[in-house]
Amino acid sequence: MTAPTQKQSSEAAASFPEFLKIDPAGAGFALLAFLCPWLAFLSPRGTGALIPVMAILILGAHFWKSRELASLRSASWLFVIAALVLTGASSLWAPNPDFALERLSKLALFIPLGGALVLIASPDKTRRPWIAKALTAGTLVALLLLAFHVATRGGLYALLNPDEIAAIKLNASNKPATVMLLLTGAVFLAWRGLDQTRTAWLYIGVLFVIFALSPSQSTAAGVLVWLVAYGIAVALPRFALNLTSFGGALVILAMPFLFVGLSILDANRSLDWDAASVGARLDIWYAVSHKILGSPIYGCGVEAARFITDWSTDMAYLTRAKFHHPHNGILQIWLEFGLIGAGLAAAAWALLTRKITRFEARHRPAMIASFAAFFFVLCITYGLWQSWWVCIMAGAVALTRLVADDETGSQPAQKGEAE
Repeated sequence: MTAPTQKQSSEAAASFPEFLKIDPAGAGFALLAFLCPWLAFLSPRGTGALIPVMAILILGAHFWKSRELASLRSASWLFVIAALVLTGASSLWAPNPDFALERLSKLALFIPLGGALVLIASPDKTRRPWIAKALTAGTLVALLLLAFHVATRGGLYALLNPDEIAAIKLNASNKPATVMLLLTGAVFLAWRGLDQTRTAWLYIGVLFVIFALSPSQSTAAGVLVWLVAYGIAVALPRFALNLTSFGGALVILAMPFLFVGLSILDANRSLDWDAASVGARLDIWYAVSHKILGSPIYGCGVEAARFITDWSTDMAYLTRAKFHHPHNGILQIWLEFGLIGAGLAAAAWALLTRKITRFEARHRPAMIASFAAFFFVLCITYGLWQSWWVCIMAGAVALTRLVADDETGSQPAQKGEAE
């Protein structure tokens, strides 16, 4: 009789301490799944600290247990290296080279750690129940904290920061709400894996209602995008995948030209309205898009928007012509890295989204919907290089992988595993 494999032993783990002993990396993922949905309610940027710390612990546990590097072999490292090299090179012509290098130092930590976390988060039926239960518990905590925030117009953040101004207390739920939105696909798959599909749909409905009542209007719209994309993926699976993959890449390449064209067609700004700061965002997007055309090949350097003031378009809603970022991650890539960066981003997006085909067909609609919701939020808000934003991308992908079945997940064990 051969010794039981890790897979068999993990299946027999009846308690979390036993699971921790057998599979410490899997237990680390379970802890991440519990903390990730709600930690940002304590500190809006808490996710930016949680995921790197957990990535280090999980990677350490993984290598201590497995003693192998095979799981980290991936062509995706070429994109990581290219992105870091491009960021470093663009600091040479950035408006503030010192600030650009400081940003590069953060990205050189967060991006490789996030990439490694995603790569070792391979689907595993022995871990999945623990991850699903932990994600469920963390999501329920997050939902209660979100409802508490909406009801009290400040929630836990206001209790922990009583001297903060009212507007900041009110808007402190925006980042944790975005975290919850990006984890929607993982939560949905986790609950369906626990035979709680109706509960998963109920959660999404409740989430939309609370988002609609909160200051985070972008997340409420993001849930609608998730639902529409899910419906399309169910009805037209191949079309939905191609639209997500190649359509998204095409939008990345065309983004500044779309806004320049829109600014010409709508010279009177008839599309502007005050709700959700649409007018102010169009001010920024038009100004950034026209600036991009002034240096379309290699861009204006890292974090250029923070230091540029000579925008060529008039600001109809913004009271000042200085802003920290374009509130559009794709335009930020174009502004900072030009066509070179946009081409790299489009290729990375197309290849990443095509990996959905590795998972069972019943899981793909939720994955497509999650990518669509992420793409929507990416295009309307937040600075691309904010640490919490970079980290939640990796965390959401890793947790989604852990609760989904790949195409080989239902295959019988090999002979060596069964003995």
